[in-house]
Amino acid sequence: CRVRRYRWPILGVTTLILLSAGYAVLAWQQNRALQAERDLAEQMVSVLLDTYRAADPVRYPDGSATARELLAGATQRLDLRDLPDIVRIRVLEALAEVQLNLELHADSEASLRRALELADPGRKAELELRLATVFHHAARHADAEALVMRISAGQAPGSALFLDAQLLGAEIHLAQGQADPAARYLAAVDPWIDGRSDAPIAGELALRHARQHGNLAHLLGDHAVGQQQHQRALELARALWGPKDLRTSSVLNDLALGASSAGDHRQAIRWLEEVVTTTE
Repeated sequence: CRVRRYRWPILGVTTLILLSAGYAVLAWQQNRALQAERDLAEQMVSVLLDTYRAADPVRYPDGSATARELLAGATQRLDLRDLPDIVRIRVLEALAEVQLNLELHADSEASLRRALELADPGRKAELELRLATVFHHAARHADAEALVMRISAGQAPGSALFLDAQLLGAEIHLAQGQADPAARYLAAVDPWIDGRSDAPIAGELALRHARQHGNLAHLLGDHAVGQQQHQRALELARALWGPKDLRTSSVLNDLALGASSAGDHRQAIRWLEEVVTTTE
């Protein structure tokens, strides 16, 4: 039989064709991902340019518009642009984060709600958790916790999104000085936080876990435990972001406040001096 006679050459050629096809598909997927990132970068730059153009030269004759004024209403201006949904969602997420950092809570909410309208079902819980964070920062604690509870119910215990939601729940109650519900949320996280392998997510979750346990201990008057937990959070922050990062400085500030609450004002000053040093 001719096929049997040339079996090995035919198998070799077939394998080569399959490998070539596999590499072609992989290259196409990589190129598509690269193109999506390039589109995102281009659109972010374009949105920023549009945002600056939105500053009325009559109202701001000297170019004195602030970032807050420029980013307010940027979500509506973005809707006027012709973008693929995947790019629009990414731009809206980035925009929402900046708006939140500038305390433009209504604008950040609008950006996330628009992203939720466009997102696939698999991404909605993550975006809703970001929306819950916006509600929390806007002191809409009941709205924030309602989302946290709904998201948690739909996630597997121990998953990163479940733990993220539980930690936000604890933060919501700590901000209101409510120790018992905060402790319940942290108790749901405790069995899962150690030994995770999904770095850097694991590191950030562990940092937030230690930081909130520290805040809870201080709220209950156990300042020694509170400082131990915040020291742990500081170690994690330095490992994740380095000693000069503003997020690390925020943990140093926790230690300063904890020392002051414990009556150790000299140590509080030392921590504050380190905050100044890291931000120079």
